[in-house]
Amino acid sequence: MIQARDLREKAEREEAERKLREEEEKEEERKRLAAEEEEEKEKEAEKSNISSALPIAREPLYDDEFSMVAEKLSENGNSDDVVGVSKNDEVMRKNFVTLRQGSWLNDEVIHYWYRMLQNRDDKLCAEDSSRSHSHFFKVSDEPHELK
Repeated sequence: MIQARDLREKAEREEAERKLREEEEKEEERKRLAAEEEEEKEKEAEKSNISSALPIAREPLYDDEFSMVAEKLSENGNSDDVVGVSKNDEVMRKNFVTLRQGSWLNDEVIHYWYRMLQNRDDKLCAEDSSRSHSHFFKVSDEPHELK
C-alpha cells in the first residue's frame, strides 16, 4: 500500500512538474512573440520617421546638370565669379572649388550649404503647417557690440 501511494505521489509530482514546464514554455513563447511584435512596431516607426524626414526624393544628376557642376568646380573663369545664389546669399568660384578632393573646405561653402538647407526647410514648413522648423546658426568672425 505504501508503494502504491509513493508511486501515485511520484506520478502526481511528475505531472505537476510537466504542467509547470509547459506553463513556463508558454510564458517564454508569449514573451518572445511580444518582443518580436514590439521590434516590428519599432522598425515600422523608424521607417515612418525616415520617410517623413525625407519628403523630397532626389534623383541622380542628369548629364547636363553634372556638366554644370563640373564647370562650377573647375578653375576656368574668374575666381570671384558667383557660382551659386540662395536668396540673399551667394558662393563664389574660389570657395566652391574647395569641394574638390584634396582641398581644404572653406567655411563659406559650409555656410552656403546651411543657407540652402534653411531655405528648403522654410519652403517645406510653408507647405506643411504641422512641420517644425529646423534652425541653423552661423558664428561670425567679426566682433559684435553688445548693447
